[in-house]
Amino acid sequence: QEKAARWLEDKEDEIQEVFGYSEGYFHVLKDGKHGFIDENGKLRVANRYDEALPYNEGLAPIKLLGRWGFIDKAEILKIQPFYKYSSTFLNGLAIIQTNDGFGIITPAGKEVVEVRWKNIERLSTGNYRIVDWDEKVGLCDINGRFIVRPNYESIEDTENELLIVSKNGLKGILDYQGFTKLPLEYSELKIKGEYLILQKD
Repeated sequence: QEKAARWLEDKEDEIQEVFGYSEGYFHVLKDGKHGFIDENGKLRVANRYDEALPYNEGLAPIKLLGRWGFIDKAEILKIQPFYKYSSTFLNGLAIIQTNDGFGIITPAGKEVVEVRWKNIERLSTGNYRIVDWDEKVGLCDINGRFIVRPNYESIEDTENELLIVSKNGLKGILDYQGFTKLPLEYSELKIKGEYLILQKD
């Protein structure tokens, strides 16, 4: 990386911006287009893309003609630029968006969560918060399988593998199997370490 950093200093007039480094490649902006250079300063992925995100799990999201797809490190297009939005891959899954909504795909482009949701968010736990068009919230696990279907006003995914859910303004707790651990009876509910803080009005 030091060698590449020195190379970048020498190329300051050519490289407009360095966005970051991942999996052996620097993501750069050159002549107004996005590309990737290796640690020897060699341009490995031509600066031809409107936007890009870092490589993760061997694939990088790239934006071409207003749509997102994925390339590998040899710049082979693995998933065609078809999407309005894409995240990077993590645990073999990426969030994407089409005109029909958000979904989740594999590196082969297979949908594991159907593209039809209002929003999908990857959480720090690795799970995915799913929001339907009625603003109901559900949760998928790191493999894209539903833990709970969108049926709640809110879901908080905790590090204890417990879900704080709310419906009709009241909160309860579910486990990762979707079973009720505490009924929806509380106006306020928090998990602090091994303790539950509960409030009923």
